[in-house]
Amino acid sequence: MWRYIELLSFESLATIRKWKKEVDEGKNRGHQVAFAQEIVARFHHRAAAEKALLDFEARFKQGQVPKDIPSAGFRLAANPYFFTKFSNRPV
Repeated sequence: MWRYIELLSFESLATIRKWKKEVDEGKNRGHQVAFAQEIVARFHHRAAAEKALLDFEARFKQGQVPKDIPSAGFRLAANPYFFTKFSNRPV
């Protein structure tokens, strides 16, 4: 990960080395988030980076399910054995 940050971040190498030392010492883990926001802002815009962070935190810290997940229905075949065998759960 650190090699990617060194190659892609606009932060100085001295700053990145300081971040790595802090992470190695267990002091701070927010540098990955800052780097992710920097990359998203660079290729999209700052508002997209902020929205991506909020979405990530809602999904992985708060366990929320996104509202915009597409859903699809399906019909079981005449013999539901295939689905049962595939999923390891009874139908």
